[in-house]
Amino acid sequence: MAKALVNGITIAYEDAGEGEDVLVLVHGHPFNRSMWQPQVDWIANLNRPRARTRARFERVESLEEVVRSCDKGPAERVLLQNLEHEHEHDYGGRPWRVIVPDLRGYGESTVVSGKTTLDVFAADIAGLLDQLDIKQVVIGGLSMGGQIVMEFCRQYSERVRGVLLAATICRAETQEGKQQRAAMADRLLREGMGPYAEEVLPKMVTPANLSALPGVAKHVRTMMRSTNPIGGAAAIRERAERPDYAETLARIDVPALVVVGDEDAFTTRADAEQMSGLLKRSELVWMKGVGHMPNLEREVEFNDALGRLLSATRSATQIANDT
Repeated sequence: MAKALVNGITIAYEDAGEGEDVLVLVHGHPFNRSMWQPQVDWIANLNRPRARTRARFERVESLEEVVRSCDKGPAERVLLQNLEHEHEHDYGGRPWRVIVPDLRGYGESTVVSGKTTLDVFAADIAGLLDQLDIKQVVIGGLSMGGQIVMEFCRQYSERVRGVLLAATICRAETQEGKQQRAAMADRLLREGMGPYAEEVLPKMVTPANLSALPGVAKHVRTMMRSTNPIGGAAAIRERAERPDYAETLARIDVPALVVVGDEDAFTTRADAEQMSGLLKRSELVWMKGVGHMPNLEREVEFNDALGRLLSATRSATQIANDT
């Protein structure tokens, strides 16, 4: 874990992996950066075997050409299959770096009272990237994090190479929703996070997965209960005033991925299809038996989809560089 002074506050973040290609993951409410740990670990594991493969190729530079040109016995066929598998799953042939921040008001970042707007969250991410001298990123977010990603795309479109939107919506809040969010913010300040966490846990993770995945249930409950109610309330008050991001999504012309669970209590199939339809180059992944936390409830399936986004981003960048 590292920390940086950004826009007058301290942002805690994790910086893992290596290379010039960067993935940024933005957590939702009321979570923290640890919600993305399975994806951080996946990137790290993805990098390690590739480094070993590169070293092996450096020692025998023409290995693949030799195997392809010779008469292939059983051993050579296995080696060739392994080489092809490596190319299929290397997501562009270079390692990825992943940046995962705690948003202001959450985790180990500075807690700010009042109201924290989406444009402030987006500016914090841009400021952190400036400090790390990172120009462009693939950026993804879940729930509120997805709306922060949309705001980042609105303000900083030139910095976006690819987009992940998970368990989120692009439409503005309804009048009824605004009243409910204001009441919820007051409740968090009055009661703390405990009662709220227990109430919404079955909405964050499906009841079936609460039983089948006790580690995930414990992780989600712990994140929610440990969130500072002041920071959480500040974000909730802002989300009541969020704009409609349909026009922003329609302008995005980079590879994109939309992921939604079919038992998500907050995001519908119509929401997912609207976002995917607005994006020019999008894959929609509709996960069965999954609630509001697809990256935790279906870790392997989610990572596979994320890998396809990373691969598509690399391909798009290569095509742009060649033209």
